[in-house]
This record gives sequence, C-alpha cells and structure tokens, in this order.
Amino acid sequence: ATVHVWLTGQHDTLLSLTADSPRLQTFLAEARSLNVPPSPDPVAFAEAVQNAVVKELSAWSDPVDGVIVQGDTASAYGASLGARQVGFRVAHVEAGVRSGDSTSPWPEEGFRVMIDRVSRWRFAPTEWCHGNLEAEGLGLDTVVTGNTGIDDLMADDIRPVDLGTFRQVLITLHRRETLAKLPDIADGLNWLAEQRPEAGVPL
Repeated sequence: ATVHVWLTGQHDTLLSLTADSPRLQTFLAEARSLNVPPSPDPVAFAEAVQNAVVKELSAWSDPVDGVIVQGDTASAYGASLGARQVGFRVAHVEAGVRSGDSTSPWPEEGFRVMIDRVSRWRFAPTEWCHGNLEAEGLGLDTVVTGNTGIDDLMADDIRPVDLGTFRQVLITLHRRETLAKLPDIADGLNWLAEQRPEAGVPL
C-alpha cells in the first residue's frame, strides 16, 4: 500500500531532532505539510487541522483505505474529525491513553476519548491502554502494538551506553497532566536517587 504522510505543523521544531536518523529523514522527505499555523489554543488548532484535512481529502482522487492519526492530541483529534467528515475510516495510534480525569488535561482528555470513538481501528501502546478501551466498550478492533517511541529507538539501533555498573533510568514527562504533579514526581526521583545512588536519572 502507498502511504502519504501529512504534518500539521504543530511541532515543527521537533523535526530538527531527527537529523541524526537517515531513516526518518528519508521518511519525512516525502511528507507534506498542511501548513496549519501553530496555536496555543488546542481547540482552535484542532478546528484548523480539521478544516485543512477536509480540504485535502475532498480533493483526493485516489482510493483511500483509511487515515492513520498520531501525534499531539489536538492534531490527531482534528485529523480524525476531518477524515470522518469526508467519509474515510480512521486508525488511531496510541489509543486508550487516559488520565482518568475529564478535566485534566483539558481539553486533551476529551480529545483522546473522541478520537477513539470515531476510529475504526485502535492501536494501543500498552495492555493498560487496551483495558481502558475495553472499559469504554471499545475493546474490539483494538490491537496492543507497544510504544512507537521505543520502537523507533530500536529501529535506529539506539541503545544505552555501556557504563559498567552505572545504570540509567530514563524519565519522560511530556504530557500536560504531569505538570501539576511535578513536585510529587521530583520527590519520587529524589527518593530513587537516594535508594539507588549508582543510577543516573536523565529527564
């Protein structure tokens, strides 16, 4: 099957981080930009993405099996609504991620739920995410695929440096719902550092 990649433009600065990956550079070289202006308002940005996707897909002449959405939540939400608006089936990568609080992060948590509800196929990164979808009656047509970020590192053969007895624990804090919990997370990392002084904790 032929895959066409579209970028919304929400996080263009992150693309510079792929410069050391020839595989990703080759992949992104064929990507098209929807040229949606970045916005600090996720609702306004999602609406702009939806309109851009509707415009692109409405002019598409080739058969389309489906539209895969992944990325920041506003982009994925807008793209999923745009695809459904013109009658195309949606596949959601990173499905089932939930904070359990409809108000935090707002409006991303609502976006996550809606994307999964309009999707024909859902690809969950973990069994926990799959369980969330099952609890919402969306367990069918859901596949646990693993974490795409980790898969990407493994595909580029990026592995921890051998530091002998020194160990590293990589902590990622990229979701908005972690912001209010940063003091508690910092306390937990301090405790970890005290319990395991031989371990480094890069963020």
